[in-house]
Amino acid sequence: MTEVTGQGPSIREVRTDRGDVLRVDPMGGRIAEVTLGNTLILGSFIRGDGKVGNTHPCTPLFDEDKKKVYGLKRHGETRGEMGDVRLVDGKIVTSHVITDEDYPSDVLFEQEMGIEKVGEDSVFTYLMRHINNGDKEAAEISGVHNYMNAPNGYKGTTINGEDVTEGIERNEDGFIIDLRETNIIVIPGKNGEKPTKIELKQKGFEKAGIWVGRKRDVDGNIIIDDEGKEVLDEDYIAIEPVKADPAGFGSKGSMIQPNETRTASFTLRKIE
Repeated sequence: MTEVTGQGPSIREVRTDRGDVLRVDPMGGRIAEVTLGNTLILGSFIRGDGKVGNTHPCTPLFDEDKKKVYGLKRHGETRGEMGDVRLVDGKIVTSHVITDEDYPSDVLFEQEMGIEKVGEDSVFTYLMRHINNGDKEAAEISGVHNYMNAPNGYKGTTINGEDVTEGIERNEDGFIIDLRETNIIVIPGKNGEKPTKIELKQKGFEKAGIWVGRKRDVDGNIIIDDEGKEVLDEDYIAIEPVKADPAGFGSKGSMIQPNETRTASFTLRKIE
């Protein structure tokens, strides 16, 4: 394995002789790239609204703060703040104290990311950890906004055998599905090439948000084609593992107590 740490706030990389690449940006703890066996799985893309989209944590909440517990923005502020990134035993570890206004102080958010060899396969591993070092309970229902490479667009993508095309096109803000412990994602290949088949295993991420952005004009309006349909981005699909709590953000079950640590994890493996 070759590890490139870089200097200062630069992107950290882990590469293997099997053609695997993991690149993590200290800004927001964002994953700029995951390549497994020379196949791009998670990438960085120019979205139709002009922003760069890449995989990032959504913490301490994924959805809206509907109960106005703290008045937080959707997805939280961590994804846009500089954090600490270091290499530990071949894995990239990020850490950042959550600083959202009015959120309880001293809640440490960490990510551990790596690439492991399992049999003949390369597996991307991800672990999310929240440590409440403060003296107040803190609500947390987080997710990970994965930008998965879709070389032929999102159309025809299936998750556990269910086509998600219609749901993407009907829901501008995305929609939520249930995840199994082991899930199979199939993303069509470009120009009829072999599709990319990915196994996603999760522990603690019982749901997933499914979303693709809309292309927009200079005024921010969604572009409509000649058939009257919205024009969507064409090179990625967001499949976002999310924690679940039926009672919602701010409920008793969502609270991390002082001195408590909470974790969730998932893995991605390309299936031949």
